[in-house]
Amino acid sequence: MSRATLNWTLPTTREGGALLDVTEITGTEISMSADGGVTFSPVVLVTAIEPQTFVVDNLTAGDYVFRATVVDTGGRRSTDADVTGSVLAPPSPIADLSVTIT
Repeated sequence: MSRATLNWTLPTTREGGALLDVTEITGTEISMSADGGVTFSPVVLVTAIEPQTFVVDNLTAGDYVFRATVVDTGGRRSTDADVTGSVLAPPSPIADLSVTIT
């Protein structure tokens, strides 16, 4: 099984440019899609301000889209930020293994 480590930087401004203090941020909502970004499932709401990181474990082979959305204390949500990653399947086993015992 593989893991994805997500890292981000919290915004310091609101859309439009007004300053955003870290105390106005409730957390970062992390969602994940295993179907190319068609449907997303919530993973966690990271409420800690530091560190801005989260690990998703037990990923099987496939393509994933991760989404992070900042939520402020008024319940307002940022535009989604998406990032794509792939977990490669392991190599196939050796097909021509042989042994000669004499």
